[in-house]
Amino acid sequence: MARVLKPRGLGGEVKVQVLTNKPFALSFVDNVEKISHSGEFAFIKFKGVDCVQTAQALRGVLLKIPREMFPIDDDEVLADDLIGFEVAGQDGKKLGVVKNVESVGASEVFDCGSFMFPNEDAFVIETNMKTRRIVIKTEMLDEEVIL
Repeated sequence: MARVLKPRGLGGEVKVQVLTNKPFALSFVDNVEKISHSGEFAFIKFKGVDCVQTAQALRGVLLKIPREMFPIDDDEVLADDLIGFEVAGQDGKKLGVVKNVESVGASEVFDCGSFMFPNEDAFVIETNMKTRRIVIKTEMLDEEVIL
């Protein structure tokens, strides 16, 4: 949902990069005392984190909540659900398997080990939850990366 970037001020508050389109869900993270939002960032004060040194120790930590607490619509999919999906080209040729989903700025990038591609309409033709398969436009990828 979010990644702690750095301390903000001297009182233990941290700046986090929001990695979800539902930033209000950050209020469900354990031990949040205070939260404010600013674009793709949020500023969080955790209970018991009262100095810059303690806040510094949180740098790089990924903030998550239990799946059942995350509010998703019936037609939505969580990025973690796509790990393990087969990736194929529009010709049906299997290209790999999604090993990880990384947030880069405001978009997600699928990591298949030997290649990566963004989760954008320019690349993704179809994501089929039943067959656990993602079909991509291979002409958008560098052929040397795929092979």
